[in-house]
Amino acid sequence: FSTISMFMVNTVSNGLLRGEGFTEGCLGSVGARVWFFIGFMMGFVSFIGSCYILFGEYVHGSNPAFSPSTTYPGVAFFLQNLFILISSIVYRFGRTEDMWG
Repeated sequence: FSTISMFMVNTVSNGLLRGEGFTEGCLGSVGARVWFFIGFMMGFVSFIGSCYILFGEYVHGSNPAFSPSTTYPGVAFFLQNLFILISSIVYRFGRTEDMWG
């Protein structure tokens, strides 16, 4: 879900979020804002889920039937989601969009 979230967040332009851009169509700027919110929500939920997998299953060991010998898969999954979320936020808010060139 993190990769899909990154796609969803970065496909909406700043003009659509401000209501300055394309206003016609099915939902206009309200639909763009809903799309943007759902994208961020998916990103944060997948990051929180990876936190639960790392700490709940690999570090704490709450499930006695699941006893891995190493915590590497949990750490890798956590870092993957963390870096995708950070890169999505940096790419979204770290760039400028010049509408006229």
